[in-house]
Amino acid sequence: MTPSMIREILNSPRLSLTVYFTLWKILLFAVALLSPGPGYDTSTTLLDSHAGSSLIPFVRWDAIYFTQLAQRGYLFEQEWAFSWTLTRVMAYGGDVLRALGASPLQAEILAGMIIANVSHCIAVTILYELSLRVFSQSLKASTSTRIAFISACLHIISPAGLFLSAPYAESPFAMLQFLAYILYVESHATGREGARLSRDCLLLLSGGLLGMATAVRSNGLFSGLLFAYDAFNGGMNIWRGQVSADGLRRLAVTVVSGSLVAVGAALPQVVAYQEYCTPTNVELRPWCNALPPSIYTFVQSHYWYLAALPSRSQNADHIRNVGFLRYWTVSNIPLFLLAAPMLLIMAVSSVWAFRQSNLSAAQPKKRSKTPAATAALVSGEASMLPLFAAPQALVVIVTLTTSHVQIVSRLSSAYPVWYWWLANMMVDGTTSGGHETMARPKMVVRWMVIYAIIQGGLYASFLPPA
Repeated sequence: MTPSMIREILNSPRLSLTVYFTLWKILLFAVALLSPGPGYDTSTTLLDSHAGSSLIPFVRWDAIYFTQLAQRGYLFEQEWAFSWTLTRVMAYGGDVLRALGASPLQAEILAGMIIANVSHCIAVTILYELSLRVFSQSLKASTSTRIAFISACLHIISPAGLFLSAPYAESPFAMLQFLAYILYVESHATGREGARLSRDCLLLLSGGLLGMATAVRSNGLFSGLLFAYDAFNGGMNIWRGQVSADGLRRLAVTVVSGSLVAVGAALPQVVAYQEYCTPTNVELRPWCNALPPSIYTFVQSHYWYLAALPSRSQNADHIRNVGFLRYWTVSNIPLFLLAAPMLLIMAVSSVWAFRQSNLSAAQPKKRSKTPAATAALVSGEASMLPLFAAPQALVVIVTLTTSHVQIVSRLSSAYPVWYWWLANMMVDGTTSGGHETMARPKMVVRWMVIYAIIQGGLYASFLPPA
C-alpha cells in the first residue's frame, strides 16, 4: 500500500472507520484465541469435535444457547428467554453454510459470528450517518463530521467488547435501532420540508425497523417512547382545538408506527403461545392464562434464581434474582461496582441530553466551558436529543433496579446519546456541564479499551462477567 493510498484512507472518515474496525476486531479475536480457557465452565468442550477448537472461545454463556437453538430449535420452556428471532436467522444462515460444506454445529456458530460482525460494521457506519444528520444543520461541517466520526469510533470500541463479535443479539439489535433512528430523524426533516407522503413512509419504516429490533432484543420496546411522545403531542394539539387533516393523518401514522414496535415484542410471544397454549396441549402452562400471556416474563421470574435453599431439600424454594430490587444483595456488590462506570456514563449523558431543551441559542456565553454542540441543540434534528435520551435513561433505571446489572455494558452499545456526549466533550476539549467527577473524556475512552480487552479474555475463558 502506497503512502498516497494511506493518506486517502485517513482523509476519508468512512474508509478510516472500516480500517479501525478491522484492526479492533483483529485485536479482540487475538485476545479470545490466546485466552487459556475454558476456566469457569467446561461444558463447551463437548462441542470441540463438532465446531472446531478455534470457534469455541466465542461460544460462551448465552452463545451456547443461541447456537444450539439455531441448530435444533426450542425443546424446553426456559430456552425461550433467548431471542427466537436471532436463532431463526442463525438457523437460516447455518443452512447456507452447511450447503457450502460446514459441519452442522460449526455452521450455526459461524452464522452467528458473521451476523454479529457484519451487523457491528454496518452499525458503525449507520451511527456515523445518524450523527451527521443530528448535528450537521446546527454546527459547522468540520465540527459535526468530527463528532460523527468520534461517535462511530466509540461504538467500535464499545465496552460490549467480544459480545459484539460472538453469536449474540447485541450487534444486530444496534444496527436495526440505529437505522430506525436515522429514518425517524429523516421523517421529521422531510415533514418540515412539506413532503408529507415521504414523511409518513419514513416514519412507518422506522417503526417497522424498531419492531424488528424489539423482536431481536426486548429492550427495543423502550424506543417506542419516540412514537409515544409524538402521539402525545398530536393528541394535545387536537385537545387544544388545533385540528387539521394533516395533523390527524400524522397522528394515525405515528400510532401505527408505534404499534409496529409492539408487534415486534409480541411476535415471539405469539409463536410460543401457539406452542404451549393451544387446546392440543394436555396441560396448559401457568403463563398461558396471564394478561398478557408472556412466556419471556414467566421464564425470567420462574427459572432465573440464585440457588435452591439447602435446608428444604424436597420442597426447595428458589431465591429469585430477576425482579424489582431482587438483585440487590451483598454478594452482588462487585457486579454493581463493575457496572457503575457505564451506569454513570449513561445516566449523566441522559441528563445532559434532557437539559438541551432548556437551552437558548444565546447560552452559554462562556464557550470554553461548554461542549461544542450546546448551541446546536435548540433547533433542527439536534433538538431530538431528549427523545433519544429517554430510552437510554430507561435502560439505566431497569438494569439498576430489575435486571442483572452487569449486562448494562453490552446493552449500552445500542444507545447513541452517550457516544454523542463523549464525542462533544472530546471535540470541545473540556468536561461537560460541570461534571468534573467524570474526569476527562480520554480517561473514559481508556477505560473502555481496557475493559473491552479484559472482558474479551474473560469471556473466552468462560469467566464472569457475562
